[in-house]
Amino acid sequence: MPEHKECMRLRDLQERQREAADDLVKQMWTIKARTPEGRQAKLLVLLEYVMEDDEWRYAGREPYDIVHEVTRARDLMIEFVGGEPAAQLRDQFGG
Repeated sequence: MPEHKECMRLRDLQERQREAADDLVKQMWTIKARTPEGRQAKLLVLLEYVMEDDEWRYAGREPYDIVHEVTRARDLMIEFVGGEPAAQLRDQFGG
């Protein structure tokens, strides 16, 4: 079926992009963050890319019943981001 063939083609393209992004994150992780902006950037990558599982995003909100530690860890990471990006993350994730 042409639809299946196209779906598989797009899936392969997506997988290549994901592998390239994974490689960039691995490189970034080896660089020590020495400035507030660098620490902020690493936390944003952690929140938005590494922790892509949706469970942590909804901790503390119904119908999700996630342990208190997940909510606390998420809120602390958002606090470390600081500034306007932290306000946006709090709005987005309910922190």
